[in-house]
Amino acid sequence: MILIYFVLLHIKEQKELEKEKEQLQRQLKKRQRQQEKQLKREAYEALERQKKMMADETDKALKGQYHDTSLLGKIIDCIEYKAV
Repeated sequence: MILIYFVLLHIKEQKELEKEKEQLQRQLKKRQRQQEKQLKREAYEALERQKKMMADETDKALKGQYHDTSLLGKIIDCIEYKAV
């Protein structure tokens, strides 16, 4: 009778340990998913910053070209005006 009690107690302890192990595994998976989401979010934000920076640089370059051409146009107009 005592032996059966200890066997049942051992089985109960094993089940509790198994439940605890499963819970720890779920927590670990949850933490890993959160880390993956965080890394994806950071990568997306970095990509968006890079896109914005490239767009800003393109805008600056285009504005610089426009400024150069408009300045060149003013110089040509001035030269043509003096030639007349």
